Amino acid sequence: MSFKESAIPLHLDLRPSGNLRALLTGLHGAVAVIALVGGADRSTTAIVFTLLLLSLASALFWVRRPVSLVWRADGRVEGSIWRNSVLDADVLPATFEHPRLVILHLKESDTGTTWRVPVAQDSVDSDTLRRLRVRLRASVSRDGR
Repeated sequence: MSFKESAIPLHLDLRPSGNLRALLTGLHGAVAVIALVGGADRSTTAIVFTLLLLSLASALFWVRRPVSLVWRADGRVEGSIWRNSVLDADVLPATFEHPRLVILHLKESDTGTTWRVPVAQDSVDSDTLRRLRVRLRASVSRDGR
């Protein structure tokens, strides 16, 4: 990525991802089937199902959150992750990057709160996802992480 391209702020306005929602639902369903077939007693199975339902509800709630981020030229990320929460954060090296999925690992400078923001292939247009992946690779090579 050229210096000129990295100096342009990258805007991420994420749409809810149907692919990510289907993946999370499928994984939770598979674990539920394994729990049933595993032959555990009823109380253990009930606890496992309760935890699975809570986990699935939380995961699907997260996938539907409105997210709007701007990765500025200075490397900081600002925006909102949930309704009125304003974010000013750094991208951490633990960020996961794949052609179909990026999981941004962000740390707020003021509070130290960490956020993991999934960016699925169907939640942004292909050019924005490509630019995000290129910027992640460039920031990793520049920072030596």
